[in-house]
Amino acid sequence: MKYRAEITTKEQLSAALATSAFKYIYAPMEFLNEKTQEKQQIIAVPPVFLGGNEPRIAEELRKLKEAGFKGALAHSLGHIELIKSAGLSAHGGFRLNITNSIALKQYEEMGLADSIFSVELPFKSMKHIAPGGSPVGIMAYGHLPLMICRRCPVRDDKHCGKSGCNSLTDRLGIKFRTYCRLGESEILNPVPLVLSDYDKAPADFCVLRFSAGEKPDVGARIARPTFTRGLYNK
Repeated sequence: MKYRAEITTKEQLSAALATSAFKYIYAPMEFLNEKTQEKQQIIAVPPVFLGGNEPRIAEELRKLKEAGFKGALAHSLGHIELIKSAGLSAHGGFRLNITNSIALKQYEEMGLADSIFSVELPFKSMKHIAPGGSPVGIMAYGHLPLMICRRCPVRDDKHCGKSGCNSLTDRLGIKFRTYCRLGESEILNPVPLVLSDYDKAPADFCVLRFSAGEKPDVGARIARPTFTRGLYNK
């Protein structure tokens, strides 16, 4: 199985680039500039929410194109055109919610270089999706987002901008880490998805998403006392 890494902190980028197991690395666009090494291996990740920030994000994407970067991750239909207009190749993320052959074909016709299946799509359904002309992957590791907010839910409802800044604790004492960047905040599932040790996934590649404090390392993916297999085996 081929692996890709998605990082969430600047410190993780050099470690991910030094790991030969990762063909591509998804990295927040605010960490990237003309001095970044191995630009062709990096897929820039814009914020999920744009909400009036499209011109600014489009300009930043154009600067990355001029600096030598080749592609960016699309979270939505609007992202695809935004990325392509900047001259970058658009790569589809799991938020596009691809669950059938029709959706996969349509996204390919829109110009996606590759895609990621919906995290709600079981393996048995993936097997019935007609293969397209581009690679399709799955999310195979990480604390996936449960909710996305426009404001940090921890720091007085203000834009925090700090990755892994804090956590929320529910009535059972379970901690939900938050991930803030560029005017958005994700509340993460406290239990990580671990499927990267499963070598029979009907996909071309696996994406491992590393939260703040984690080292991008394929070998460390299953050292977890508690984890979930998600909906893949339903």
